[in-house]
Amino acid sequence: MKKHIEFDTVFTTEDVTLMQSENFEDGLGQYETYGEDFEYVRNFPNQKRVWTVIDGEDDNLWIIAGLHFVNRVCYVISDQEWKSELDYYMWCELVHEENDMLEVACD
Repeated sequence: MKKHIEFDTVFTTEDVTLMQSENFEDGLGQYETYGEDFEYVRNFPNQKRVWTVIDGEDDNLWIIAGLHFVNRVCYVISDQEWKSELDYYMWCELVHEENDMLEVACD
């Protein structure tokens, strides 16, 4: 089984100050899944730098290599290329608190 490695320990992301959606305030280089953001990602010249953040079956957010549509949350463009279409990393982890409240741990 592959160790769950966080994306930002391996990759850096493109500066998206011109295209970044106002829905994403944390500056993690996230692009929306529609409109100008999606068109920019879809037409990005190096698709081996495009990643899709997805909602996983375990309620965590994962980032997978390439442009995908199923369970997508947003897109990310990294400064480095992915090595395999099967590459994936942890994006955000769902943490269960003592009182059954859920908290998302994203860096």
